[in-house]
Amino acid sequence: MKLDASDVSRAFQSKTKSVTVRPTKLGWNIRLDIEYILYNAFLKAKKEIPSDADYAVYGQCSFDVIYSKTGIDTVDVTSEKQSKKNVALMWSDLRKRIFRALQSGGEIEPHTLKFIFHFMIIPKGGASTTSRDKLSIYNKTSVNKVVNEDNNCFWYALLPLVYPKHPKLKQIKMGRPIRKHLAVELCSHCDMEWDKQVSFDDIDKVERALQVNIMMFDIDNIPMLKTTSSIYSSLMYKNSEVKTPTQYYLLYDNEHYHSINNIKGFLAIE
Repeated sequence: MKLDASDVSRAFQSKTKSVTVRPTKLGWNIRLDIEYILYNAFLKAKKEIPSDADYAVYGQCSFDVIYSKTGIDTVDVTSEKQSKKNVALMWSDLRKRIFRALQSGGEIEPHTLKFIFHFMIIPKGGASTTSRDKLSIYNKTSVNKVVNEDNNCFWYALLPLVYPKHPKLKQIKMGRPIRKHLAVELCSHCDMEWDKQVSFDDIDKVERALQVNIMMFDIDNIPMLKTTSSIYSSLMYKNSEVKTPTQYYLLYDNEHYHSINNIKGFLAIE
């Protein structure tokens, strides 16, 4: 069996990658073994993703079904999205949908099989500060720039938002020892591991623990000043499952988190 995965498309600054896999040669002994073909197609697609990357993935499969009485019909099925650790559930779901489409007695034409696996790379945050560009953004008083040498920038970015009226807010922003003390407490309250990079997949847990909505802007895709029309379309992270009027805004730049303490000032709107 030979599988071709040369068709790879990227979007959202390569944070989303779709890999199309087609069988180019199938032996007679496996041409109807859909489970075997599906499994190997996924393994082929997964090679396009760095082994250490965290991701969510869902799969599509299209093929022609030949019916003895009614001719040929084209089928296209799509699985539910699953996380990397639950990838077996995605594969199993896609398999079930394929076989469900064959319950009417048709037979797959093997050479029409096409699999597309859509990988959504989940960024991780926590790297130390290295970039010194984009000063016009970081110099805004509405942005709390986080400078750190460990993996806890997410917690440091949250502190000015969680404690906006803390009597030692200035020391917190300056990175004095009180910043780490409060950040450790905040991390513990959210039942998370200290000094471990916080990925986008983890933010939902923080939102539920604090009963807040965390909105994330990508520094390379922030809305134009003095406009509100593109705010939500510019967000790289938002979660509508946690119902709360409290919103925290973070700024994401090259695996590093900063906080926005005044969204109106950040966008220059009244």
